[in-house]
Amino acid sequence: EFETKQGDNCVLGKLYNTLKYYHTDIEEYHLFFWCSAFQGDRKLNQVFHMFYDMNSEESWIDYAEKKIGEGKPVLINIDPKILSYIHLSVGDTSRKHFVNLIGIDKEKAQVLVSDSYIPTFKPSVHKGWVKYENWSADDIENSWAINEEVLSFFQNEITAKELRLITIYWAVKRVEDFLEKGNGILTGEEILKKRKMTFVDCISANRYDEVFTHLAGMRINIMNPLKYLAELLGTDEADCREFEGRVGELFKDGWEKLNARLVKYALAHKKLDVEGVYQEFDRLIDWEINLLKDFAAVFREKAALAESVPIMKRFESFLF
Repeated sequence: EFETKQGDNCVLGKLYNTLKYYHTDIEEYHLFFWCSAFQGDRKLNQVFHMFYDMNSEESWIDYAEKKIGEGKPVLINIDPKILSYIHLSVGDTSRKHFVNLIGIDKEKAQVLVSDSYIPTFKPSVHKGWVKYENWSADDIENSWAINEEVLSFFQNEITAKELRLITIYWAVKRVEDFLEKGNGILTGEEILKKRKMTFVDCISANRYDEVFTHLAGMRINIMNPLKYLAELLGTDEADCREFEGRVGELFKDGWEKLNARLVKYALAHKKLDVEGVYQEFDRLIDWEINLLKDFAAVFREKAALAESVPIMKRFESFLF
């Protein structure tokens, strides 16, 4: 049975559900730190390089029929506007959306869709049969199935302890890269301040729809990485417990509350003090940068242990 558990990211959530279908111990936060820049989880090409084989020959429907017939879920990249259960009046307006196909009935021209992240203001899930008779080749960009070699590696070769140690290594690396290099042009702090000015400029001009559009990016690129970091740190180890609490506090009492204020402004046109929003962003940015610096400093030694783990080279052979 293929479970459709809600994810926090369109691509990562679909991959997480597929890997659970294959009985691996991988969580969504593992995938984030392995394959995404911190605060940049729209840039996920590494996911496809590491985990998937792309259909390069057949039509998507023939490929889906073949792979599903072998018991393998198929991931497709589709224009969300042609999916009847998605309403894009608010939230993410991207033309790209990913869904898993887990069943097919060619006589009725329908596929069984598993969608763990519907891109609206409040993400939700969908699992059900969808007609595809009006889908054109232009509506579906690509289709993929899990690479069997990497799947066998995670099923048979790596332990839960090794998995955790490697993920801590990549979490520290992603955080350090974010703080020091950012996106190669701006540092992490400068990226956050640029996001602040985007919101402040929109609020100053009462551009409500634009604020709502930017909230999707705030959730994906600011809030999600902290949520993943808290999940990674959710163990009984003392240093992890301390940082899990600190990260959770920043997420819940900081960014989540500011996000709620901005949502009310965008939807209900609740009046906002622009200067107050500016100052709150600055407070949260300082809080986050200092917290991430502390995390990197405390966990750097533990992360270094992963470099001596024999399985690390094998892991990196898939990653790169």
